[in-house]
Amino acid sequence: TPVGASLIDAHAGAIAVLGTCVPGVIEKPLRADCGLFMGRAALICGTSTCLMVTKQDGPGCFIAPHGWLYETGQSATGDLLHHVVRSHPACSQLGSPDSRDMFDQLNEHVRRLGGDKWPLLASELHVLPEFRGNRALGDDSLRGMMCGLTLDTSLESLVRLYVATICSLALGIKFIFEHMSSSDPSILPGVLIACGGVAQKNDLYMQAHADVLGIPVVLASEPQAVALGAAMLGAAASDVPGDLGAQMQRMASKGCLVRGTGCADFMARKYLVYQRMLLDQKHYQQCMLSSASEDTEPRVT
Repeated sequence: TPVGASLIDAHAGAIAVLGTCVPGVIEKPLRADCGLFMGRAALICGTSTCLMVTKQDGPGCFIAPHGWLYETGQSATGDLLHHVVRSHPACSQLGSPDSRDMFDQLNEHVRRLGGDKWPLLASELHVLPEFRGNRALGDDSLRGMMCGLTLDTSLESLVRLYVATICSLALGIKFIFEHMSSSDPSILPGVLIACGGVAQKNDLYMQAHADVLGIPVVLASEPQAVALGAAMLGAAASDVPGDLGAQMQRMASKGCLVRGTGCADFMARKYLVYQRMLLDQKHYQQCMLSSASEDTEPRVT
C-alpha cells in the first residue's frame, strides 16, 4: 500500500501553497519540476507562525527534488493578538466573547478611526512581539516590550495597541528575512504566500505585511492548506502520474495579491524603532548581568 511521506503540519501547508499562482504575479510553472517553486516563502499563520523559505541548493531541509527548505518563524502570533486584546480593560466593550466576532469588531473600529491609512494609528505606540523569545535568533531570553503606553483605558487606546501589535508582527518577519540573508543574500524570496487562520481571517494583518516587506504578498485561497499538502503527498505516493512537483502544480489553489495601505515609508520608520527596541532589550539584559560601573554596549547575535 503506497504511503505518503509524513510532514509537520506547517510543512504540509507549505507544500500546499508554494505552487499557488496569481496571473501576472506568480505564474504556474511550465513543467512539473519542484525546482521551479523555489525562491518563494510560505507563511503559515495561526497561534504561532512558521515561515518557510525555499532554495534550489542546500544546506537545508531537503523537501523534494531540487528543493531545499529553511524554516523559522514567530513563537506567538494569534496568541499574542489574543493576549494583547483580552488583557486590555476595554476588551469588555467589544461585547461578544467569540474570537472571530471580537477581531471583526476591532477591525471595524480600526477602519473607522484610521481609514485607509490605519497603520498611522500606531505612530506613537510601538510593540516588540517577542513575548515567547525570538525563534529566528534562537534567543528565548527575549521578551515582549511596549513603548508609548499611557493611562488611557478607552476603546480607542485598545485599537491603537492592537494596530501596533499587528504592525510589530509584520516587522518581525522583515527582521527574520534580513537576519537570514545576512549569511546568504540569495535566500531572500521573491514572493510571500500566506495561509492559515490569522492570514485567512484578518486582512489588516496581511496588509501590514504588504506594506513592510517590499515583495508581492499573496493570500492562498485554500482554507485547509495543511490537509491539501497531505493530499499532495498522498497523490505523489500513489498511482497518480507525476512526482510531488507535479502534484503541487496540479492541485495548487489560486491566490490573490494583497494590496498594502500605502504606508511603506511609515513602516520603514517603525522598523527602525523595532530594531532599536531589540537592541535596547539586549542592553538591559547586559546591564542587569554586569556591575553598575561597567560600560555595556547592546548587541544582537
